[in-house]
Amino acid sequence: MNLYLLTFALALAPSLFWLVIYRWEDREDPKPKKAILTVFIAGAALAFIVVAVEGALLVILPNFTGWHWLKNIMVATVFIAAIEEALKLLFSRLIIWHEKVIEQIIDGPIFSIALSLGLAAVENFVYFAIFLIPNWGLASANQLFALPSALTNWSTSAIFLLIFAMRFLFTTLMHTVTSGIMGLHLGRAFFQQERWRQILDQGLFFAIVIHASFNLLAIYGQIWLALIIVILAAIWLFSHLRSKQNLQIRRRLSYLK
Repeated sequence: MNLYLLTFALALAPSLFWLVIYRWEDREDPKPKKAILTVFIAGAALAFIVVAVEGALLVILPNFTGWHWLKNIMVATVFIAAIEEALKLLFSRLIIWHEKVIEQIIDGPIFSIALSLGLAAVENFVYFAIFLIPNWGLASANQLFALPSALTNWSTSAIFLLIFAMRFLFTTLMHTVTSGIMGLHLGRAFFQQERWRQILDQGLFFAIVIHASFNLLAIYGQIWLALIIVILAAIWLFSHLRSKQNLQIRRRLSYLK
């Protein structure tokens, strides 16, 4: 099999896995596959916009000579977490809200998660494809993922498997958790339009805090703390997704054609 096709399949696998998990949470009234696929593809397209915006901002980022900790905070919070979460919320609101596909509060997180998984699939492909570049992949992986010095003697295959597992189990999950939390707020805002802006702002704030905390802890090598934050946030999300209030059908609306 062509290595790029294999890399594409591996990049898609985490997104498909988590999509199946979250769709099971909405099993009583599952959303049409066509609608989910449309939002997933929109998320993949969003990934290129995110890269363009983040790249442009990183170019103008000051060097912060002697202030590397401040640069790390800005990159982790403003240049990555805030931009990604704000753009995900914007796309979710434009597609889900304006196309009127919401009939339950849980529809907000399900569609928002589908969008984030499209973005995560493209992101995973970029990270995995680095290993296909001869004489460059391993060194770049060490720098990109801030791997501990103890792992620098590992083989390229071992490093790839480690990163694949991390992206599969935790980074992709983190994307779904932040989008799921924003999606819950999006669903609630749709049915409480007198307070919609305040509700969306709350969802965006929580998503940025989780994403930024994950990034900062990973940058400083505190991987286990980063994973604990994601797991706790995921437990909270799964415990709230299927509440009676969120599953109640409030109105019948047309889906994406």
